[in-house]
Amino acid sequence: MRPFAVLLGLLAGAVTVSAQGVDAGALMRAALQKAQAGDYSAALETMQEAIALRPAHPAYLYNLACLQNLAGAHEAALTTLQQLAAFGIYTPAAQDSDLASLATEPAFQTLTAQFESNRRPRGQVDTAFTLADQTGLIEGIAWHAATNVWFFGDMHQRCVWRRTSAGKLDQFTAEDAVPFGLGGLVVDEARGLLWAAGSTQKVTAGWSEATDGQGALLAFDLTAGELRHTYPVPDDGRAHATVDLTLGADGTVYLSDSTTPVIWRLIPGAEELDNWFEDARFRSLQGLALSADGSLLYVADYALGLFRINVATRAIEPLVATNNTLIGIDGLTRHGDALIAVQNGTNPFRVLRIQPEANSPEVTVRELAAAQPAMSDPTLGGVADGAFHFIGHAGWDKFNGAKTGASAHGCAILRVGL
Repeated sequence: MRPFAVLLGLLAGAVTVSAQGVDAGALMRAALQKAQAGDYSAALETMQEAIALRPAHPAYLYNLACLQNLAGAHEAALTTLQQLAAFGIYTPAAQDSDLASLATEPAFQTLTAQFESNRRPRGQVDTAFTLADQTGLIEGIAWHAATNVWFFGDMHQRCVWRRTSAGKLDQFTAEDAVPFGLGGLVVDEARGLLWAAGSTQKVTAGWSEATDGQGALLAFDLTAGELRHTYPVPDDGRAHATVDLTLGADGTVYLSDSTTPVIWRLIPGAEELDNWFEDARFRSLQGLALSADGSLLYVADYALGLFRINVATRAIEPLVATNNTLIGIDGLTRHGDALIAVQNGTNPFRVLRIQPEANSPEVTVRELAAAQPAMSDPTLGGVADGAFHFIGHAGWDKFNGAKTGASAHGCAILRVGL
């Protein structure tokens, strides 16, 4: 019997911890070990404990369906698979030996057809423009509305690229002026700054063991591209990967750390970052977005889903999608009172419109685009001219095994209506 733990493009084996400190990942691994030993009933019981902690995680649900079927709970397995199919994602159920006993069931055949359908392109996406002949890793994107200039953060080449209103692409920052690879960007019109999330990763040019795990918030002159300020993540003995950020109306910057689960903050006039929020349940923080009035901070955890934090009280609340999953969200942008998310941790990749409710943890999810061929490596995005623009192909797959360089590729900036 093959190992279960189908990844579905997610961190299925990731350690996931509830607020009470129970390790959901350990529970799932224990369930799979019991199944390998042939004790399907015990495996199913343990898997159900894991699901109680991660109720909308596709990899957990898929393993649950397999164990339900192996334990003889065939109808329950079909119900679980139906939940996954309704998410709009794909699973290899039709090819899975653990589900082979269901193969002649009409309900299972309908489900496998739906899974295949979920791999087909949905929504309308077009190419706004292309950054040709890139050899870097284009992670960050920001638009300066006043000048119609675009900025792009390069995680490999440690620079910001600029695309002028005339469509000319040039390197905005000076050669070798930036010691960090650059991820998320945000334009601060009021202060004449371009903020950037910086980190040193193995894909960053000049990476070494000595620089590994360093992170910082950087401020560039919005017009000249000069590096005005660098705010390093405090040296606390932990590795850091500060990958994305968001800006408050008062000039406060919030910075997410995907390696050490911390949200860093820089308040106006401060000279260093402070550890604004840290929570044991976090595993891989990604995109951030503030509500329109600045009272709520939304943050995506790649392995766990979407959270909402009250800025004043720092009370945290996990958000729950109705009949969908919020796992695997990378970029997060606010548009009006909704959130636009790039979800590259599911199969297929998707762009979602998420509508939070003020007095409820439930959110409504609508797909804007999914499984589009141009969305081969989507990352971050932002709203410009009434549409959501996002990086369609960042270039991660172009780096060789040593992560020291990439072949030239075109980085398409895609556009989808809101």
